[in-house]
Amino acid sequence: MIGVNSELVTLLKTHLQEKNINAEDLMQFHCIIHQEALCSKKIEFQYVMKVVVSTVNFIKSRGLNHRQFKQFLDDIESEYGDLLYYTEVRWLSRGLTLERFLNLIEEIGILLAEKQRDVPELKNPDWLCDLAFLVDITNHLNVLNTRLQGKNQLISQLYAHVSSFQCKLTLFRSQLNSGNYNHFPNYKKMAEKFNKTAIDFSYVEKLDILIQSFQDRFSEFKKVKPLLDIFSNPFTISVENVPD
Repeated sequence: MIGVNSELVTLLKTHLQEKNINAEDLMQFHCIIHQEALCSKKIEFQYVMKVVVSTVNFIKSRGLNHRQFKQFLDDIESEYGDLLYYTEVRWLSRGLTLERFLNLIEEIGILLAEKQRDVPELKNPDWLCDLAFLVDITNHLNVLNTRLQGKNQLISQLYAHVSSFQCKLTLFRSQLNSGNYNHFPNYKKMAEKFNKTAIDFSYVEKLDILIQSFQDRFSEFKKVKPLLDIFSNPFTISVENVPD
């Protein structure tokens, strides 16, 4: 899609018209993966990401510090031998960076103390809980993203992945609202560490925002779901719902 007169949809419409086929009913959709990425931005914890990114960059940008950190991890036989670069353009990179950062939080704190770099957030229970929650919800989003990137899928299959995830979000929201953190294991572990027993409804609100964002972004797909069902489940749809 490179211009008004040469983008894919325009070319396809022109081709149909040349074949004397009505192109007015040709449906156009925004990229599903891009829509998911836009939804994810609605729950950004900028104050969390700012600390993570600055700390990772501090370690990675100084060759000596980076080598010392890697050797330090090797010495204590850590599960992770290195940190991943965080980049805005790589969705999965962010998820991996966050998870590794969380799992290495104590080691990172020791290294920063040795370098006399004060990062008070790494000792703040509220910030650490926010980081843990962000890791969990990002992991859930990454699972969806990976499924959407699978090869040889019809639009009906892609939308089925999205619909399934929307159902999961509703479940997650209900569970969080009742203090059930089974689908947020990192947050659950961190909350138990700091004896946070009260339900933090700010996370419920975050899920509300995410749920609404998915509903808004994928509303055009929902409108044509009966058409998509014809391809995905032709023997389960009701004949009354089949378009003319």
